[in-house]
Amino acid sequence: MQDIFGTCMCILFLSNIKLNSIKVASILLTVAFFYDIFFVFVTPLLTKHGESIMVNVATTGGPPQADPSWCEKYRNDADCKGGDPLPMLFAIPRIGDYQGGCSMLGLGDIVLPGLLLSFASRYDEAKRLIGVIGGGSGRMRSNLE
Repeated sequence: MQDIFGTCMCILFLSNIKLNSIKVASILLTVAFFYDIFFVFVTPLLTKHGESIMVNVATTGGPPQADPSWCEKYRNDADCKGGDPLPMLFAIPRIGDYQGGCSMLGLGDIVLPGLLLSFASRYDEAKRLIGVIGGGSGRMRSNLE
């Protein structure tokens, strides 16, 4: 259910937000690239317990860590708190992996490149439309006559 909700959020975001410049898209992707590297790989070196801040935020709210029978008696215990995580990532099951589990893919890793692809698609369509209106086929012709 979380993956369906995350997919809907990505589609909604990409349909409503539009970039107007390739420069903005390039800067946004570059900054997001270094942001991801810092918060996934560098923050474990800076925190006391060696945890990645981004992974910790994306996965909080998961199932309770304690035994369900223990949580029935002691509901206020810290290990009994839990819940569904926010739809900030896709949990992709590892098929064929003997350990099982899921790989995480953040929604930002889909949305930000999607903004660039959306801009490129709109730019190509505008160039084609200008070529058709100008009397051509919309394709650039070479001067090799």
